[in-house]
Amino acid sequence: MSEPRLAHDAPHLVEVLRQAHPDQRRRAALSACRIALGRHPRSEPVVEEGLSVLARAGATAGPDLLGELRRLLRVLDLAHQGAATAGEGSPESRTRVAETFGAARAVQALYLALGGDSFQAACDAVYEARAAGASPRDLQVAVTTAVRPAFPEPPAGGDDPGKDAEPLP
Repeated sequence: MSEPRLAHDAPHLVEVLRQAHPDQRRRAALSACRIALGRHPRSEPVVEEGLSVLARAGATAGPDLLGELRRLLRVLDLAHQGAATAGEGSPESRTRVAETFGAARAVQALYLALGGDSFQAACDAVYEARAAGASPRDLQVAVTTAVRPAFPEPPAGGDDPGKDAEPLP
């Protein structure tokens, strides 16, 4: 397997995702998608359905959902191409180009996050979220938070670190 595109921009995140459990990778991909879609909100039901599937552990996207996301992505890519060729470099046209590009990349992040291989899907979702304009810092925090265990590991030797703590009032 080739190295993910994310390795060029954020090799540390690739390693974090490589070491993560598939469920943690899925949570990281979901977080990246939410960040990207937060920057470029979409109201299409297929986007909500995709996020819902991604949020359910063990759920997989069916061919209908993936096909609908591909169609939406084509529409957004065409809108971006149209905006890119229509403008003469005015601030408004540059804004429209950036908005259409970001929206397409945000939907692409979701589409790729629903892919089969959890490592590749998570890396691709984070990469596309970055392309959609998500802050690298926000993505780093989201990914590292998603792969953190829900509860800290008990200390070696089985000692209870809270045994000497004062009771709460």
